Amino acid sequence: MKINLEGYPVTITSLSDEDLQDLQNHYLPLILNNDIEEPIIRQSKISKNESELFGDKTFFNKFNETIFKAPYIESYIDSFMFQFPFTVELSSWYNVHHKYDHQQLHNHICTGTPAFSSVVILKQPNNNAGQFVFRTPNLSNHLKYLELDPLNKYPNVYEPPMQDGVMIIFPSCLEHYVYYNQTDEPRVVFATNIIIKKDNGEGK
Repeated sequence: MKINLEGYPVTITSLSDEDLQDLQNHYLPLILNNDIEEPIIRQSKISKNESELFGDKTFFNKFNETIFKAPYIESYIDSFMFQFPFTVELSSWYNVHHKYDHQQLHNHICTGTPAFSSVVILKQPNNNAGQFVFRTPNLSNHLKYLELDPLNKYPNVYEPPMQDGVMIIFPSCLEHYVYYNQTDEPRVVFATNIIIKKDNGEGK
């Protein structure tokens, strides 16, 4: 599914059953078996995460190879029909959201200068385990200021479906955040910055 948010193209798709099961079987034991949760000392905290920028880059090889191929990231990039040779670099990390974990409002334009970003839900216990949210204030604020949206048909957020295997690809400048995990089960999400670099005539 392709949608426009604030004028930006966003793709919401799902991994194939085969790719999802392969990634879950490979990564969830590695992540959750070594995930020793510290005692909760406050009711609001940021998720635990690990990034290939600061850790073992090879850990993310399988994930990066899976999501780059069509019909995932490669298809999204090709839809822009860039008229110049370029290369693509992926930089991935994962987040584990335990109870009361969340992600604050942010974008990715300062993290390695990515053109696009993606999120893959690897484990989503249920709808209360944390909702990924895009901030979409422009039209909503305009109509509400004019009192033309009494039924809130144009909310200031967009909430994609949250279930195992959902993949969201979007321009990295779009602001987004994640609601608190209100369950006792961990939520596991992989995120990726997609860096497009002009090539020196050697092609993609």
